[in-house]
Amino acid sequence: DELPDGDAIVLMNEVLDNVPARLVDRTTDGWHEVVVDAVHGGLVLASRPADAALSTWCDHHLGDVPVGARLAAQVAAAGLLSQMLKRSGRTRLCVIDYAADTATLATRPPTGVVRTFRSHREALDLLAEPGATDVTVELNSDLVERVAETHQATISTESQADFLVRWGASDVMDELTARSFEAARRGDVMEQLRFKSDATGVRALLDSSGLGGFSVFLMESGT
Repeated sequence: DELPDGDAIVLMNEVLDNVPARLVDRTTDGWHEVVVDAVHGGLVLASRPADAALSTWCDHHLGDVPVGARLAAQVAAAGLLSQMLKRSGRTRLCVIDYAADTATLATRPPTGVVRTFRSHREALDLLAEPGATDVTVELNSDLVERVAETHQATISTESQADFLVRWGASDVMDELTARSFEAARRGDVMEQLRFKSDATGVRALLDSSGLGGFSVFLMESGT
């Protein structure tokens, strides 16, 4: 939101899933917010009726999800995306993230809405070791499309694997393979390992069951 005015290309690679989100439950009495409370010196999750502004936002952006569903209310992420798209000048925005639509997100078990990682492994306890654990939520693809529509931006979506292949990932793999063979022919083992390592990284980005399954949203506004 502090970018200068004028034409811009903005890349958000796994940014929006890390923007702080609020957690809400759909109940028989409407929306309740899930908050962190302190009890007897420990941290616990508690529930309280959502305030009017949050309830209105959830009604508009999350729709008629079933009672019992727990979802991330990505208010701040939507605001950041909106800031990018309403800039003066022509803006091309590329958002790469793991994402799903509202209906799919509503089927997630309550304990699986917020994902935590510590020491490169998925952690189970959301409240253990606060400050030492990465906290993330899956991006709501419906929200991204709705924000784009609000700002009359064009939008297209594809998987990260398809996006990277379309922009030359196969050529990169061919080049790395050729360089690895050339290093092996010269007997340069360390150089061969370096090219093999780079190729492994590219394959990970193309793996449809992992990073390759991430969504890529391409948006353009101000045209």
